[in-house]
Amino acid sequence: MRENPSSDSAQNQSQPDFPQQPLDWRDMRRQQRAEWRAARRQWRGNNGWIGGAILILLGVIFLLQNAGLFFVQNWWAVFILIPALGSLWTAYTLYRNTGELGSPPFIGSLVIGALLLLLALGFLFGIDAGLFLPVAMILGGLAVLAVGILNPRR
Repeated sequence: MRENPSSDSAQNQSQPDFPQQPLDWRDMRRQQRAEWRAARRQWRGNNGWIGGAILILLGVIFLLQNAGLFFVQNWWAVFILIPALGSLWTAYTLYRNTGELGSPPFIGSLVIGALLLLLALGFLFGIDAGLFLPVAMILGGLAVLAVGILNPRR
């Protein structure tokens, strides 16, 4: 039995051509999340080494202290040093990614990191706290000036 070719073409013409179906909304959401994660990884940089460096630093300090070669008065101040180094690293990463020295996030991270670093070093080495407050005020004033001069409002 021979089929009628005209009936096949009529069937093909009666069925509309659908465009290729777009991705399922779940697939689109997964794709969007993957793009966001990639952008976040690029912005943050590789910070995996920081935890290892902190452990090594703590180990060296405790080893030298137990050997009697190095004495730290307030060893707990190392835990103030950790966020200080993290804040300074954030400032460096912001500068590396944006190239802007005058942006408020960069200056804020830099000043907070410097203040925490000074505080930690003051506790570690027994520096008089009377020196810390004036230096903190000077750094805060410099930060406000830097934001005002380098990043004026538009």
